[in-house]
Amino acid sequence: MLAGASAAGPQSARDCEQGEALFRRGAYQEAQETLWSCVASGAADKRFAHLLAQTYRETKNFQEGIQRLDRMVSQTAKPAGLAQDLIFLRGYLYYRLGDFAASTAALTYTLEADSRDWRAHELLAFNFSTRNLREEAVEKFRAALALAPEQPEVHYQLARLYYSVFRIPESLAAVGKALELEPGYGEAYTLQGLCHEQLGEPGRAAESLERGVALTRQIRRRDEWPLLSYAALLIRQGSFQTSLPLLGQALEWNPQSARAHYWMGRALCRLNRNDEARTYLERALALDDRDPLPYLELGAMLLKGGERVRGQSLLARFEALRKQRAAERVELFDAR
Repeated sequence: MLAGASAAGPQSARDCEQGEALFRRGAYQEAQETLWSCVASGAADKRFAHLLAQTYRETKNFQEGIQRLDRMVSQTAKPAGLAQDLIFLRGYLYYRLGDFAASTAALTYTLEADSRDWRAHELLAFNFSTRNLREEAVEKFRAALALAPEQPEVHYQLARLYYSVFRIPESLAAVGKALELEPGYGEAYTLQGLCHEQLGEPGRAAESLERGVALTRQIRRRDEWPLLSYAALLIRQGSFQTSLPLLGQALEWNPQSARAHYWMGRALCRLNRNDEARTYLERALALDDRDPLPYLELGAMLLKGGERVRGQSLLARFEALRKQRAAERVELFDAR
């Protein structure tokens, strides 16, 4: 059994409250430090270690987190609940580092100690989804929600999984529940917008996607995906010029985003700014040569401009990648 000794005191309660407030404001590095103090004191509420884990999703200093865990594990005296939290955090950090075997082992141990630890069920769902075990992932998300139905992030992550396998009505219902619990959940609005687009509701899609962008900017979170999701909708609707400021900011936030370069190239191509479009599409290919879409866009543009040899070569590569992805049934699930 995992054991502990002391209950958290007033300072711990202040650290926990402050850490959560910092997290909600998007101050992830500051929240990380404060939440470590909260968790180290043996906070009884499991959600604080869960919030701490999510700060690493933003700061990406995973190895530093592992080193910090190792130092804490070496301590002989641990407050109540800390040992369980440390094992969960190790499972989370190993998941983020791509060591799914080590992550699953830590989480299995966590559940052996406490089968009602909803965080471990949720994180096992991430591991299962990464290994394309989608039904097992759904069951683990449901197990987490049965234990912690008040956690908006679990509803959101289940919604993302449903979306990735085209179960759109179920995704929309789950993301709606996340927003009921946390009305300021920017990522959830973005996913809600994508669901509405899939259901052929462009007006509702635009409303949700615009809200997701606004909330992302409000907390100064440099995440390009809400911007790209909204820009992509605008491009598909023919609003090419309107999409450009969104794409420009996305590239400012993440110059290495292959998908941002792709969408910028596509929008510029539709505006007949082909020289600029080519630069962005070539960059998209250089950043990610496994994405079929830039091959299609650039190949078609070059063929139209008379560059038949390169254009046909790019289109052939597009077709090969498209068939490969269809055969592998590749669906991206990043526990964002």
